[in-house]
Amino acid sequence: WDSGTVPGGAIDVIIPNRNNLLTVDATVACNDLIIKDGGTLTCGSGGNMTINGSFYTGQGNSGTFNMNAGSCSITGNFHSEIGSHINIAGGILGFVNWRQNSTGQWAKGNIHLSGGTINASGTVYFSVLDVNGIMDGPISFNVADDFYINDIVWPTVTDGTITMTGTGTHHFIPSSIACNAIGYNVVLSGGGTYYFSRHDASHGWDVKNNLNLSNGTLQTTNTETNSYFNVVGNVNIGNSGIFNHGAFSSTIGGKLNIGAGSGGSFNIDAGGNCSVGQVAPVANNATKPNKNDKPLEDSIK
Repeated sequence: WDSGTVPGGAIDVIIPNRNNLLTVDATVACNDLIIKDGGTLTCGSGGNMTINGSFYTGQGNSGTFNMNAGSCSITGNFHSEIGSHINIAGGILGFVNWRQNSTGQWAKGNIHLSGGTINASGTVYFSVLDVNGIMDGPISFNVADDFYINDIVWPTVTDGTITMTGTGTHHFIPSSIACNAIGYNVVLSGGGTYYFSRHDASHGWDVKNNLNLSNGTLQTTNTETNSYFNVVGNVNIGNSGIFNHGAFSSTIGGKLNIGAGSGGSFNIDAGGNCSVGQVAPVANNATKPNKNDKPLEDSIK
């Protein structure tokens, strides 16, 4: 280190462009951590990183952070710039928001998520520009506030689980107009109200495998009739789950499972329709349509 001592929790650390590749395999702490263009930092087995400020990767051309194992706990935000490389393959990464930098909201860079756990206590903003995103391993991505993602710059989403954990009102929506939100497995579990609608343009929501609504309300109401909602696998509505389907078309490739409990229900607005591969039997104490509701068989094809 240029100071001649190992940095402490109140000191900013800068990883410059050097030929040597730095690996953290012990307990370390700093204030802000800044990986400059050309710099590389890896969190490996035994690594226990505490960042009391924020974490910055890249300055607009390169900069690499590899999370292979261990833990990296960030008090502030996690930032990824244009051209940066973020590879999360193992371990636990925690932060507030995922953004581009201290002034730019939309996170950018080459992002590869293939394993481990990510915990965001705030919002994840993936841009619709300058991102090359891959999600192809058993990543567990937990988000407490809003989640912005799109299929334009995330062409490969073949594994992983995105879990919305927040209470209150939150959104899992496309990053911009005229694109679609995307996920492999999606879990809504925090007891909040979760929206997929943008209300500003036609778009869709693609779940490549299963959607599990265990606790909370999913609102897919949208004023744009060209919007759609597509789940390739099953939709599982748990004992405290409510699915409010808007007046547009959707597809569930597998089963629609409505579980037991006081709140397990699937409701569809007039003018909406949902094509389902198979409607599973409704549990005895699950919420069923009353006589004034639109018959379920008229809405689900």
